[in-house]
Amino acid sequence: MAEALVQPETPPKFVRVYHDAKTKRAFVGTVWMKDVPGALAAAAGALASEGVNLVGSSSSTINGTGYAEWGFFAEVDNKRPTRESMIRSLQHIPQITRFELDEGKGGLVVDSIHYPLRFSTGQQGMIVSRTTFSEMLAHMREVFGSGGSVIAYQLGFSTGRKDAEELLSALGKQRVLDNFSDLVYLYLAQGWGIPRLVDLHPEPLQATLRITDSFECTGIRASHPNSHFLRGHLAGMVKAILDKNVECLEIRCSATGNDFCEFHLVEV
Repeated sequence: MAEALVQPETPPKFVRVYHDAKTKRAFVGTVWMKDVPGALAAAAGALASEGVNLVGSSSSTINGTGYAEWGFFAEVDNKRPTRESMIRSLQHIPQITRFELDEGKGGLVVDSIHYPLRFSTGQQGMIVSRTTFSEMLAHMREVFGSGGSVIAYQLGFSTGRKDAEELLSALGKQRVLDNFSDLVYLYLAQGWGIPRLVDLHPEPLQATLRITDSFECTGIRASHPNSHFLRGHLAGMVKAILDKNVECLEIRCSATGNDFCEFHLVEV
């Protein structure tokens, strides 16, 4: 009897920066194509016909240009296909306007093609592991004591305000306000944790937000609530979007043994 596949509660998003094909050959590629139905399917089908196994890919429209870009990591067995045969297959597709294809060495290929990284807002991004960022905050608190917590809050506030300003610039204030309760899922989309908006009262503003698997607290043990950066980030977002000053209190924290971090925001 086949073993049942266990599905996670939320599907992960893999951000590949390299691929190790081990005993196979590894490739990284980018394909620019007309932003029309069927173009991506044609490109993927051409590579599939060559025996190419896609191990990770992403595609996006290049706003305002009429074109889209598809980036991918792939692996093939050692005998076929060749890089040249893969290129010939792509050249025969009329929707494709440009492509690059790099082969790694010894089964290992690093993405040397895609730069810069852009968020949906157009803001340039960079990839930092959760462990790296949370340890930076923890080390800051270790060195500066309670002053480190204050610095973390202020960093969060400044970052939250800037992130909200980018969002307002990209979407416009009315669309942000109309979708305010859904925008908390940006924390999930960016890997910060799994949010749940428990309640929201606009006037005067009061809100309760829970975050499960917070990057700031998961794996941390503390005697007091630990989410100083996130408290600041929430307050900074609210300030930029609603022009309201709020006090953000963390009343439950996974670092102190709770199942989630819970934040109360109250207008002051």
